[in-house]
Amino acid sequence: MNFIPRMESRIQGFSVQGGLKWRVWDGVVADLWDVSCSKHAEGRYISPDPRLFIVLELNGDGAFDLREEASGKFRQHQRPFSMSYIPAGLPVNSRVEGLVYLLAKGVPRHG
Repeated sequence: MNFIPRMESRIQGFSVQGGLKWRVWDGVVADLWDVSCSKHAEGRYISPDPRLFIVLELNGDGAFDLREEASGKFRQHQRPFSMSYIPAGLPVNSRVEGLVYLLAKGVPRHG
C-alpha cells in the first residue's frame, strides 16, 4: 500500500531528508517528515483531514510557528513533543526562526 498525504502545500526553504516515512493503524496514518530548514523557511498548508502535528526533534536556537490563516492564532513549537491540532480544511501558515533541522509527525484521520 502506498501513502500519499492528502494535503495541499506550498513551501520555501524546507528540504526533506530521506523521503517520507509513514505507518497505518486502523484508519489512522502517521507520516514522518525529516527536514532541514533555511534561515527563513515558511509554508502554507491545507488538508481535507484533521491533523495532529507533533514536533519530535528541533535543532537550533529558535522555533517553528504555526498560524491559523483566518484568525491569526498561532502556536509556537520550541521544544520536542509540542503538539498542535489542525481541524480539517483549516489553512495554516508556518515559519521558522533560528532552526536548522525539524523532525515532525503528522497524524491525519482518514474516514
